[in-house]
Amino acid sequence: MHMKVFYTSSNNNKSRLIAGILEATGIINLDLYDCSSEIDLILVLGGDGFMLRSMSQYMHLQVPIYGINCGQVGFLLNEFVTDFLDHIDSCHVVSIHPLKVELERIKGEKNTSPAFNDVFLFRNKGQISFFNLFIDNKERLKLLKADGLIISTAIGSTAYNYSAGGLIMPYDSELIQLTPINPYYPNHLKSCLLSDSSRITVNVMESSNRPVSAFIDGVEFKDIRAMKVMVDNNKSVKLLFNSVNRLTDKILDAQFSCGK
Repeated sequence: MHMKVFYTSSNNNKSRLIAGILEATGIINLDLYDCSSEIDLILVLGGDGFMLRSMSQYMHLQVPIYGINCGQVGFLLNEFVTDFLDHIDSCHVVSIHPLKVELERIKGEKNTSPAFNDVFLFRNKGQISFFNLFIDNKERLKLLKADGLIISTAIGSTAYNYSAGGLIMPYDSELIQLTPINPYYPNHLKSCLLSDSSRITVNVMESSNRPVSAFIDGVEFKDIRAMKVMVDNNKSVKLLFNSVNRLTDKILDAQFSCGK
């Protein structure tokens, strides 16, 4: 049976070059295609940021995604080789559930969005921010004074979370991580590992005088009053990794890189 393969691409030079190679073999740009028809595989040409956006955009199709790195790090993608489609059936499949992030803004507006990497709150002024934290409806931290707060998935633990002093987690660890950004009080607070069944509520205290933004996989939402986060087990994306770009190896390399 012929596999129906389509691609979506960022707009950098490498992406355009590889898109031209794919089109020469008959692979069509997904943006020009009726997504209501059957699709077997989506190729994403770009960097990690474009991959995260594509995962959110096409999650509802429930189609495996194979990323081709046209950016910098390419943590969620594979390096391009011309015969990659010949080895698709032997790819390692990683199923990822996103965080479900519910935001309440100062003026009452509400937003819900998935986060595959992380969501973080960060101050909008020179003043430090004040937060109140509940886990599973029980208050765990009455007052956190910090620049911000990161909640990351396992695959997102290698990104901003790690830069802020958090731990790198195996992608199948069934954990989420909460990491304060430059905590002032309590200043001993470090990363907290939580079960992926946890329901996290963060209230922004004095939100009108100390405004805070939320960043969901890099997309900003301003003037946040409260945020609820939980793993959405009803939604998932399947990522494909070839034998030389396995996600497990990338995570282990990040853990033992020692500043390389």
